[in-house]
Amino acid sequence: FEFKTLAVSLYDTIIVIHNCYVLCSLFLGRLKWADDAMTVDGMSYIVGLDIEFNIGRKNNWALVSQAHFFSKDKSWDVSNRYWEREGRLNYHSIRIPVGIRFKPKITDKIGLYVDANYSIDFALDSYVAMYTVLPQSIKEDKSKIKPTAFPFLGCGVSYKRVKLGLLFEPTRDILQMSETGSEDTDYNALSISISYKI
Repeated sequence: FEFKTLAVSLYDTIIVIHNCYVLCSLFLGRLKWADDAMTVDGMSYIVGLDIEFNIGRKNNWALVSQAHFFSKDKSWDVSNRYWEREGRLNYHSIRIPVGIRFKPKITDKIGLYVDANYSIDFALDSYVAMYTVLPQSIKEDKSKIKPTAFPFLGCGVSYKRVKLGLLFEPTRDILQMSETGSEDTDYNALSISISYKI
């Protein structure tokens, strides 16, 4: 009896790869750098994989990794009455998150999920810059985007092989100090994702 109970207990806690999804997201982000003039909203995209490592037989809980590639390149006008200026955000990164997901089934075909994650963001030759047009030259104030680690939350609904979800990244600082001593940034984002089970 004790051996049988132990065997059932081990089987209930076994971790297996159960689902793998191709992940695509529309990414809505906001960056504020130094002042309101250098605040920009914009859209970009995410592509990656959403892998679930189920825990136990009931499949209500899973360890999850939504590894993905993020890319954004946007320029915007920040001129004023004194200066002709342009801002630019050039942000590309590989993100490797890990998290835990609760995913109860509503019916055999429909389910819900909510997850909490922690991600490492490896920025790839990325920066924020402001270019000021002077009479004889162009002044450049550029700051590199640094690797960061951050938490994010996710939730959504699944139907058969398809999932539709939301991912929220709270505000964080993403920049290294520039040569001219630029101020910290406030960066946050929300993404709408669709995933297909392969």
